[in-house]
Amino acid sequence: MPRADWTFIGNLKFAYPPVNEQQEILEHIQEKSAEIDQAITRAQHEIELMREYRTRLIPDVVTGQVDVRGIEVPEVAEDELLALEDDTADADADDVIDDEGDMDETD
Repeated sequence: MPRADWTFIGNLKFAYPPVNEQQEILEHIQEKSAEIDQAITRAQHEIELMREYRTRLIPDVVTGQVDVRGIEVPEVAEDELLALEDDTADADADDVIDDEGDMDETD
C-alpha cells in the first residue's frame, strides 16, 4: 500500500462507544483481570507450598522420621518426569555444594 497522506489519516472517522459504555467495558476488564490475578497468586502460593513440602519430606524420609516402606509408587509418564526434572533444576539452580559438602547460595 502506498504511503498514506496525513490529510487522509486525519479525516478518518472512528466508531467508538459512548463514554458510559466505555466505562462499563473498562470495569468488566478490570474485574476479570482481578479474578485472573487472584488465580495466578493462589497457584503460585500452592506451588511454593508444594516445594516446601518436598524440601522437608526428603530429609524426613532419609532420616527415617517418615516410614515409606509399603508405599506403592504409581507409574509416571516419561514426559511428566522430564517436566519434574526441569522444574527441580530451575528451582535448585542457585544451590551449589562446595568442597566441604556445605550448601552455598550463588548470585
